[in-house]
Amino acid sequence: MRNTNKPTRPRVAIIGAGPSAVYALKRLITSEAPLAILIFESGARPGVGTPYDRQQNSPAMLSNIASIELPPVCETLLDWLQRIPPETRHGWGIGDADLHERHFFPRVVLGDYYADQFGALVNEGAARGHRITLHTRTRVSDIVAHEGGVWVTSDAVTQQAALAFDHAILATGHSVPKTHGADPAALGRSVEPNLSADAIRLGILGTSLSGIDVAIDHAMRIGRFKSVDGRLTFAPTDQCDRAQGPLITMMSRGGLLPEADFFCPIPYQPLDLFTDDRLAAIVMGKDGDLDRAFGLFLDQLERLDPAFLRSLGPGCTTPEGFSKCYAQRRSDFDPLEWARGNLLEVHYNARHHRTVPWRYALLRMHEPFGAIVKDLSDGDRARFNRSLKRVFVDNYAAVPPLSIERLIALHDAGILAIHALGSDYTMERDDKGAGWHIAARGVTHHFDSIVDARGQAVLGQEEFPFPTLRMQIRALAIARSASLDEIVTGKGFKLGQPGNPLERVHCLSLPFLLGRNPFVQGLTAAEELGTAAAHAILSALAANSERGLPIDIEGALASLGGHVVYLFASQGQAVLEAPRS
Repeated sequence: MRNTNKPTRPRVAIIGAGPSAVYALKRLITSEAPLAILIFESGARPGVGTPYDRQQNSPAMLSNIASIELPPVCETLLDWLQRIPPETRHGWGIGDADLHERHFFPRVVLGDYYADQFGALVNEGAARGHRITLHTRTRVSDIVAHEGGVWVTSDAVTQQAALAFDHAILATGHSVPKTHGADPAALGRSVEPNLSADAIRLGILGTSLSGIDVAIDHAMRIGRFKSVDGRLTFAPTDQCDRAQGPLITMMSRGGLLPEADFFCPIPYQPLDLFTDDRLAAIVMGKDGDLDRAFGLFLDQLERLDPAFLRSLGPGCTTPEGFSKCYAQRRSDFDPLEWARGNLLEVHYNARHHRTVPWRYALLRMHEPFGAIVKDLSDGDRARFNRSLKRVFVDNYAAVPPLSIERLIALHDAGILAIHALGSDYTMERDDKGAGWHIAARGVTHHFDSIVDARGQAVLGQEEFPFPTLRMQIRALAIARSASLDEIVTGKGFKLGQPGNPLERVHCLSLPFLLGRNPFVQGLTAAEELGTAAAHAILSALAANSERGLPIDIEGALASLGGHVVYLFASQGQAVLEAPRS
């Protein structure tokens, strides 16, 4: 039995309404043919995304992308801010002098921007003849890819109706694994309820911007930052108990803090040696590719900043050696003392528009290198992750200078400490359940609460949130002897190759892309992902004049492993139910 009723317009589902979805919607509504676009968002506010949501983030948390780097939606961030009433901006902590392209704004302000731009896109899309439907506070429970389309099951419709679509975009953003194994850190995200904020000894796993955000958010609960003679200071409340040492401790294996964001020309100036074309000519998908690419990397760095390369010493001729020498520059110093020097350099360079050649070289080389990681052999990819990946992340994940200034102020007030744990630390719950003990390098530290701020982990097939789609992915992975990140193919981030029903599903969910796309985080990546997926969908629709969604019941039963499918032709829906006994 076949449903021959075809919808009048192609249907696209977008699961998740964060920045990646915003950029996908921006590209989709450029379609000359009218589309039906349904957007499913688990939160109450579309467009925002978890890292930028006012309900989940403090106004003190800064984004690590300057205004000039943020891909515009309907208008630039600065243009939008200039439309906001001054009294509202000032309430956000944004003065008139802050309205410039190099400023770092609070994350929640970026969330407000994306929420506003999402609404503008919906209005623009409607004006162009598209039908855009939004379901907030809605969770998608399952997705099924079939040769006739994609079924999306959610709690937006009664009886768990599976709506039929031509294509689906998965833009679900950040995720946390359902199980955490024996690592207790993931269980210590909330503070002890019987302790006040100014009495808690807080341990933070992670010294990157995520960890910094947690430290600053907690600090705002126990005091305030203020400027004294042009220097940022921190004044804790009188109730703060510092008798037993710092109230906030940030920890990581190396104990290094990120460096402050540095001045450089934007858009980036092109490289002359380390280019996509040259890399494509030497990467062959077998062991040795990493060393060949690294040789080209060294040639480019030698051309742009030979003095820096010489300063690293003779041991930097391999990826592993370079990574070790690069980290050694800072590991011999106290992290906060290094931060003070780095901050002076950054402020000087910003005032004089001076660019440090080696920093700018690494920043420009990380994207071409990231593009070849998926083509490296397993051995070379593992070597890259242990070595050069850390160098590139340290460089491009530089943080707003104000974030470093705040850490220094906390340290000077006796509130903050930074510890290097090494690789063999242990962590366990207190015998009385009153906190945590972390033992590292012969010293045991006690904390009332621990927050794991080590960032988004790479997730695999077992964590994929949609059961039937997960089953289909597993089947394809088994057939191809491939992992999930190997299945995501092409510039449109499709889950399957041409001819496979999974090619109708486009995966933009970062946790499932990071394995072979190590630098695919951030808002510039969100723009690239969303635009690429939407472009692939429009290209597929333009190539296929048969845009209907015929559903072959017998084929569906076979592909779904015995699920019973009921077709309601009048509603254009199919309801999936488990087999009856």
